[in-house]
Amino acid sequence: MDKEFFELQKYYLQGLSEKLDEVEVLIIKLENGNEDQDTILRDMKRIIHSIKGSAGSYNINFLTTICHKFEDYLAQISCCTNYTNHINILLKYYDLMIEFINDFCPAQKLNSIQYQLKLESITPRAKAKHSVLVVEPTKSFRMLYAKLFNSMGIDVSFSTNGHEALARLLRERFGSLLTAKYTELINGPSLIAALRVIEGQNRYIPTVLITSDQEPTAQKIKNGFMVIKDKDFGKKIVHIYEDILQYASKKEKQEDKPVKEEFSTEDIPKKILYVDDDADIHALVKVCLKKIKGTSFKLCTSGSEALKIAPDFKPDLILLDVLMPEMKGPEVLKELKLLEETRDIPVGFLTAISQGEEIKRLKEIGAAGIILKPFNLRTLPEDILRVWRNRKKRGGGGSLNSRY
Repeated sequence: MDKEFFELQKYYLQGLSEKLDEVEVLIIKLENGNEDQDTILRDMKRIIHSIKGSAGSYNINFLTTICHKFEDYLAQISCCTNYTNHINILLKYYDLMIEFINDFCPAQKLNSIQYQLKLESITPRAKAKHSVLVVEPTKSFRMLYAKLFNSMGIDVSFSTNGHEALARLLRERFGSLLTAKYTELINGPSLIAALRVIEGQNRYIPTVLITSDQEPTAQKIKNGFMVIKDKDFGKKIVHIYEDILQYASKKEKQEDKPVKEEFSTEDIPKKILYVDDDADIHALVKVCLKKIKGTSFKLCTSGSEALKIAPDFKPDLILLDVLMPEMKGPEVLKELKLLEETRDIPVGFLTAISQGEEIKRLKEIGAAGIILKPFNLRTLPEDILRVWRNRKKRGGGGSLNSRY
């Protein structure tokens, strides 16, 4: 089955060359300015959107990520009248897609870190005051948000449904989330609720829920805002984001210090035991754990191995993968609770399962925290330390709470 799937991946990638040739032609046409630019952008968006969907089906996830960024940039420049200054960036996205496809080899792990760094270097977010993920199914409102946020110097990314948005929130860092209440697959309130229970880099970002519901008892959103869609809702969003930018600026000044200074000695686990049956992940995890100064660690590939090592190693924190052969993560936790040497050790889970009920179940059986896979290599040390700090007291976040 794997061999057949790898052959399908190979055949699919070979077929992408024609589509990307079309993208290159469209970029050149846009640069020449001799044809209708709206039509060119629409055709380019159509091709990139098609590649994004199919790449995900073929489990070529980083290609999907590039397409997300490409689409975001096309949405940002759709209001422009002169595209001369944007051609170079469009070509960089195109070149990165070509390079990735040429390097990708089915059945072999590709070093996605170098490609992630290249992707981030195309349009560095440091140039923007803030970054927002907007979840909006309607094209006219997406254009409105693009114009509004561009005028404020805010980097805006778009998703058209809640499922896609959740996937992006797990992979990418954003400064805030703005979502319509009624979105496909996962609605706005459910998306915000899922974000709040996931141990990830975006857990505590401010959220803005846009709704047409007029009832005064409309749902309150923790660490966020609610805006009723009326004739003044655009002005309300501007006012909200002025507050968010001010809040973010103050927070950045408070936290603008090295990680080793951010966490005191008491805030760092001296020993960590990491348990995951995917040995390929271990090399990446080692790199991340080494960034936590003053911490030693051991890595296991099975629950039975962890149960043998833990009593003697006496870790301060154990991190378990949920889905492992022989013994699943929750079963390992149950056995750890039966041993006198390990029953009081806090246990966090790393998992690709993002359903709300599953997350709730892991919390109920005693999880100190949950980190969603695929994790972000740059923020994994911070996520691990957050699980450690939250082992006795869950919750937290900012002080932004309001309703408009």
